[in-house]
Amino acid sequence: MAHNPLSTIDRRVFLSSATLGTGVTLLGQSASSAALVPASQPSVHSLILQEKDRQDAEAQGTSLYVALDRLDETSFLSHFADDVVSEDAVVGDLSVFPGGFSGCEITGMTDFRTLTTAIQEHVGTPGSFVKHLSTVGSAKIGSISELTYLPKTFYGSGFDNLTVNDRIDGKIVRRIDYYDTAQLTPQDVAFLHPGGVPRQSCTPSVEPDGRQHATPDLLRFVSRFNRALSSGSTERIASFFTEDVLLIHPLLRLRRNVGGFGLFNQGNRLRGRRAVEHFLRALLPVLPDGTAEVRHVLGNSTGGGYEWRATGAYAHQGLSRDGILGVTSLSLFGEQIQKISVLFDTLQMTADQRQNVQTILRDSDLDL
Repeated sequence: MAHNPLSTIDRRVFLSSATLGTGVTLLGQSASSAALVPASQPSVHSLILQEKDRQDAEAQGTSLYVALDRLDETSFLSHFADDVVSEDAVVGDLSVFPGGFSGCEITGMTDFRTLTTAIQEHVGTPGSFVKHLSTVGSAKIGSISELTYLPKTFYGSGFDNLTVNDRIDGKIVRRIDYYDTAQLTPQDVAFLHPGGVPRQSCTPSVEPDGRQHATPDLLRFVSRFNRALSSGSTERIASFFTEDVLLIHPLLRLRRNVGGFGLFNQGNRLRGRRAVEHFLRALLPVLPDGTAEVRHVLGNSTGGGYEWRATGAYAHQGLSRDGILGVTSLSLFGEQIQKISVLFDTLQMTADQRQNVQTILRDSDLDL
């Protein structure tokens, strides 16, 4: 029997196909917000191609990080180009990690292999290193992987992580990690932010060409979405989301009674367009990602995301005191966002700024 490609398409694609091209607005959507949704609806054929791209990226991410977790160095390193660059947007200077490195970049396979070997020897036990949660973007030009590193690997505690992997012909030419040091142990926080002062260090300086790592349609989408964020209009921003959108944001952990800073994104999730719009209405003016300049885009029509530098109130904070660095991961359905994951180091905010967020959350229905 011939293979039916529809059998591998997720339920969302199948359910949406009945109304594609009809111009019917989404259920529960007001006329005003419907007008903000892109007029062109994706065809069934384009959704099938999207799903294949989505599955390819997910399979590649799984292969990469299962190899890392198993301490299979040969398989892990086979995913990287010989001239790979490795960076960490949170610590900057890589001398905090094993291997005897300094500076903000590790360049070339020889040094990257030395770092990988040192870390794997430190971890020691296969299966106790990192868990891959998802990967979005393109298996050929660039993707973002959502990971959870387990305790006693890089730090005493585990932490959630977004890794940007720029690719050329499927090989990773640049990788950079983003996470929130507020998840770490008090000892690790004191080491990274001595005296309670936000860490100051060099800033990763490699600036890849987004045209190499993102398709034109994603470049346009990110530009439109970032303009919407900068506009301050929560209705305009919400029009980019599906009805069941999932938001993952580190500042959600500052709510009461959400389980603290647990691994696997515990306590930092919101589900549904209405809840996300409420979050933005309350907090958009104080979000570092709400007023940010886009530094780099990667991925394709299925998703990917963008790296950013905070401006406004956060323009003189961050490792080099020229803006907090962060990343936003996007999973797309047609021309709408079905999952958005934001990550940056919240301890680069001042104590007063974090307290202000907590006060806003306390005074809103989000603090549950």
